[in-house]
Amino acid sequence: MTEGDCDIGSEETLTELIDNNKKILERIDEQTVNKFLKMLYDEKEAKYVKLVSALVLCNGQAVPNQELISKLMLANLEPNLDDPDGDTPSNEFATDNSS
Repeated sequence: MTEGDCDIGSEETLTELIDNNKKILERIDEQTVNKFLKMLYDEKEAKYVKLVSALVLCNGQAVPNQELISKLMLANLEPNLDDPDGDTPSNEFATDNSS
């Protein structure tokens, strides 16, 4: 069964686990961040915005993932000149698994 076949609320559960949990936040690597950002990009749903938001703050303080997420999001959101509305990124988030 794929993620789209059955929505069991796993994103919400994951968000609750990582939200304000410094030990977990410090262990999330770039590959995992890329997966979360790709889900946000592909699905464009509020649950993924909440998930990514939980990655960047811990009790109101910035965590190391904040800079990484900003870098990845800004690097991959170049405007698509073929899109008359200008609201479609020209490329997807990196999924480099070489590290």
